[in-house]
Amino acid sequence: MAAFDLIDNEERSRMRFPSRTVDISIGRSTDCHISFPLRCEIADRHLYLRLMQHPATFRLTIGDNVKSVHIWINGNPVELKRDMFMPVSMNDVIELGERLSITISDPLNAPIFLGASEEAKKRMYEEVKKHRNGIQ
Repeated sequence: MAAFDLIDNEERSRMRFPSRTVDISIGRSTDCHISFPLRCEIADRHLYLRLMQHPATFRLTIGDNVKSVHIWINGNPVELKRDMFMPVSMNDVIELGERLSITISDPLNAPIFLGASEEAKKRMYEEVKKHRNGIQ
């Protein structure tokens, strides 16, 4: 299983991280798994994800170590289940656990692909295309 860290090396060198992490799986493939530390000590609690396509639907699997998750789509709260398919578009906000949130913006680039091979990127794009076309 490939893990994609959303925090770049420069940012990592400037921060201390607690030991806990948030685990999220995006897409149906295990190649779409991301894991990053909870940064409870940081004032700006938003991480900016760049999506591969817009709009898109992703499967969101929340690890048991996340205390609470809140998602807003177009400003409206969404009821969340532990394992669900969800539409994702620009400026959606996923708030995880202790005041850490993820703001999804700028879908034209894909830093969730950091560290991924070209082959893994292609598989992720294919997963998104299947969901957009209603293929399970």
